[in-house]
Amino acid sequence: MQVVSQQVMKVHEAPSRATYRVCAGDIITAISGASTGTAKHATALITEEEEGAICSNGLAVLRNVRGVNLLFLLCYLRTPYFLRQVRRLLTGHAIPAISLNDLANVLVPIPSPEVQQAVAESVCRLQDLRRRTLRLGKQVVNEVESALRDLLL
Repeated sequence: MQVVSQQVMKVHEAPSRATYRVCAGDIITAISGASTGTAKHATALITEEEEGAICSNGLAVLRNVRGVNLLFLLCYLRTPYFLRQVRRLLTGHAIPAISLNDLANVLVPIPSPEVQQAVAESVCRLQDLRRRTLRLGKQVVNEVESALRDLLL
């Protein structure tokens, strides 16, 4: 549910499908590609780190969402209920896609604010855990490099 890969390139090198400038707090979700509507469906929350980045028109940008907790929605976009609706609306064989209009009509059941908040808090804990894990992974690699330097000298 986070951006895991991005590239820095000059504007003139960007592909023509590089269409949307994203803002912190946006949710991006796949609308085309073989994984769309499957368990590998790409969905991510845009953070301050990705603020101002450009994303492909193979993704829909959900912005200014009202009436639902953003982190609850982020999780909902990973559920079988959402994915089943997307699969049903896909068109095209070689590169399956769902139109932005069809995506806008996907049903999102809205639970109570308390349930949404509980889900949002779980997502926050998960994101914190991921950040700590990445930081600890870098620390371990640095320790191994240091030990190797000491061994080789």
